[in-house]
Amino acid sequence: MTEAARIPMARAAGRERTEYEPPDEVTFPELVWAHHLRELELHRAHADAYAGPAEERYRAFRAQFEKRHGRIVDEYWCSDEASAAVVALKRARVPLRWLGKDPSVRMYTATNWKTRDLPVPVAELVHESDALAMRAREVLRGTAQRLVLQRLFSVTAYLLGTFDGSSPPEKECKPVLESAAAEVEDVRREYVTAATRSAQIVYFWGMVAGFACLSVLLLFLLPLLTDGVHTQSWARQAFYGCAFAGALGAMVSVVARMNASTFRVEYDVGRPTLRRLGAFRPLVGAVFGVVIFLALASHLMHIDVGSGEEQFPFFVVWAFIAGFSERFVRDTLDGVEASVGGVAHGGGEETPPPGE
Repeated sequence: MTEAARIPMARAAGRERTEYEPPDEVTFPELVWAHHLRELELHRAHADAYAGPAEERYRAFRAQFEKRHGRIVDEYWCSDEASAAVVALKRARVPLRWLGKDPSVRMYTATNWKTRDLPVPVAELVHESDALAMRAREVLRGTAQRLVLQRLFSVTAYLLGTFDGSSPPEKECKPVLESAAAEVEDVRREYVTAATRSAQIVYFWGMVAGFACLSVLLLFLLPLLTDGVHTQSWARQAFYGCAFAGALGAMVSVVARMNASTFRVEYDVGRPTLRRLGAFRPLVGAVFGVVIFLALASHLMHIDVGSGEEQFPFFVVWAFIAGFSERFVRDTLDGVEASVGGVAHGGGEETPPPGE
């Protein structure tokens, strides 16, 4: 028996003399071992299923576990070994619940006591389900998370239940393993689809937050920093207009590619990282818009920009295009570089922004 297996056994056994007052924190392996001791007492003494010291200890451990990790809404306990899998649901606190925060759902497993004596493919499938459940716990939210975790729990319970007690003959094991492996693979595909869409939503709201911060910078902070700097009014208006147009163009470009299913993000990097990457996207678009504005205003692009009131919409449209298409910006800058005596790099593939 491994050291990890001895720890909950020793701790649970040592607490038999404490009138079943559980500690401040009960781990899931400890709860599983307390349940196993309860099963042993029940089968040994043929006692009442809802009475006895082991039953009281198990109920106390379970209450403490649910207090910290949420109510157990689905469960499977092995009858011959201290192994189990459960799904726990923990609701958000009242203020966050009113704001629409989803409950926290998590699958807990402790199966080493059981899988150590089972065929290797069974242990690998159980481990694969557990690893996929951990990824779904971190990446997904809401209904998608609960559906994936519920299906993974069903696979784990199916495998544990099939081999609970006496193992079936080898010929009967093969269909069970094939069915479980096919289900895990199907759940993996569902997870990838849900995780991609979830990551895109997080990225989008990161862009919204970035655009809001950019608006504060352009409308309030930048005017204060440039107070006293002499510039023509049309140039200042065109600068702000092109910055906003470039930022909006970048956001519209991302949304269009999301709808066309051509926008890819690494969903496993975590939600905070996705938000930060999304927040930088409007800033990049604003920079491109301002660069195109300066190139046009300085006549480096050899394009007639008109005069008077015609200039503002002309600059804004070009800035929006610059934010929308990075390839356009690169090709334009290559042309400007060639016109002033530099060596153009030539049109190449569009460099994807961070997170794509």
